[in-house]
Amino acid sequence: MGLFSNPELMRNARSQLRWGRLMAVAAMCAVLSFVTGYSLAHEAIPGRDGAWGMQLLQIALGAQAVVLLFGGCVACVNAIHREKEMNTFDFQRVTRLTPLELTLGKLFGAPVLVYFVVLCLMPAALVGAVAGGARPTFVLAAYVVLLLGSIALHALSLVLSLLHQRGSTTGTSLVVIILAWMIIVAGSSPEFSARYLFELGSTSPFIAVHIVDNTTWQMVPPPSGVSLPRDEIVHADVFFGLPLHHIVVLLILYLSFTAWLLLPVVRNIKRDPSVYELYTPAQALGLVFYINLLMLGFFRWRNLGAKGAEFLTPHQAQTMFLSINLGLFLVLGMLLLRNRDQLRRRLRELGDAASSRLAATWPSPYLLGGMLLLGAATMGLVQWMRPAGAEWDVKLAAFRLLVMTLWLVRDLLYFQWINLTRIRRPLTMGFLYLLVFYVSTTILFVTFDLYDTPRGQAVTAIFAPAPAFVLTAKDWTDQRSLWILALLCQVLVAGFLAFLQRQKLQELAPHPAAPAAEAPVPTTG
Repeated sequence: MGLFSNPELMRNARSQLRWGRLMAVAAMCAVLSFVTGYSLAHEAIPGRDGAWGMQLLQIALGAQAVVLLFGGCVACVNAIHREKEMNTFDFQRVTRLTPLELTLGKLFGAPVLVYFVVLCLMPAALVGAVAGGARPTFVLAAYVVLLLGSIALHALSLVLSLLHQRGSTTGTSLVVIILAWMIIVAGSSPEFSARYLFELGSTSPFIAVHIVDNTTWQMVPPPSGVSLPRDEIVHADVFFGLPLHHIVVLLILYLSFTAWLLLPVVRNIKRDPSVYELYTPAQALGLVFYINLLMLGFFRWRNLGAKGAEFLTPHQAQTMFLSINLGLFLVLGMLLLRNRDQLRRRLRELGDAASSRLAATWPSPYLLGGMLLLGAATMGLVQWMRPAGAEWDVKLAAFRLLVMTLWLVRDLLYFQWINLTRIRRPLTMGFLYLLVFYVSTTILFVTFDLYDTPRGQAVTAIFAPAPAFVLTAKDWTDQRSLWILALLCQVLVAGFLAFLQRQKLQELAPHPAAPAAEAPVPTTG
């Protein structure tokens, strides 16, 4: 079945593309395009006749980007959620459409009116491109970047729509708008684009507005400094020392993340919402590994250990990657948590294997393996790339990795245990309990000035190992016994939580029915 003959796409097109609506949208776009173009041409500076055309092209492209990103995200976040609210989603789940066909129908069908608005703004963009003398190849590249970047964000919105069960459509749309705005700002502003840390240009689809300015495909070497003009595009990104054209990198990133985001929708769109599982454990771990590959590949290794406030020392680089991975694996661990219904099904299917001691450590095997493997890879790269003489202690780095990994495992085991309890909204309540614990201990530690001394920091690490982020080689050497005690405490707490989880597993395990008592044999007198 072709995309344009997809029944879900055709259904959305029939409901949104009504003649009256199309005529109104086309008329408004035509008026705005004509007024904007006439104003720019009227105010054009003599001798620079083509400048107004380039301005018109960029304004039209910027308007199309806003419509595609925000309008498309709102449409996609309501694509599945609204069907659930109207009780029509169950009918779609039982159609003959495959999960992929249904997903693509919603991905391209929900924002079909948005695509029509973009089409209505194309005449203004083409007039501007001709009048401004823009190179056709860069105009085409700009639209490809904008389209693929928008589709990636639409896929993210579709995932949120799949997960959203009840509540206000307006609230969900607001979340998507804020998320899209954060992505746009983080990718287009030098102050937030992480160019200081990664040899990677802006990843925002809004960069299409500046691509049309280019006149050559020749890659420009990355600058030696870190201060860049606001609108400058770095043509050469560097991936493990290999220069790559930024437009090519953008296309690869957009396509790959679109695939990663569509995978959970295709897996779950025709399932019952009570058994949704975004990724399998292996797929979730693969996504985290892929993100780490990108971070390590584009990291500005040539500035590692260089002098300057904007550069990182080897220990700071390890801490940065470790912090990011803590967040990634926290999300991964939350996705892998199992509730009581899921465990009952596993216990029926697998029997005693689902309540073994190893099963009681869930989801720590994936967290331990992934964190330690990625942490070791980071340490190896830092060891290899660091300049001679830069401060670097392998034992301290290994200890920091181990204590942070066990801290993460401890908290995820806590969430898994509390998710098996009978309280209402166990994860929400578990988060509140953990928040109260961390806030209370922090207040007490500040009150007793424990954060002010190396020994005090080691004591606080027994309860919350966050001070390991700022642990220096001298403090590690002086207070090694206390830090090792803090590490052992994480192991003990994690073991206790695994014991509690096994008790819950045995409680949920089906018990064999007791054999019926035999009836007494009557005796004859």
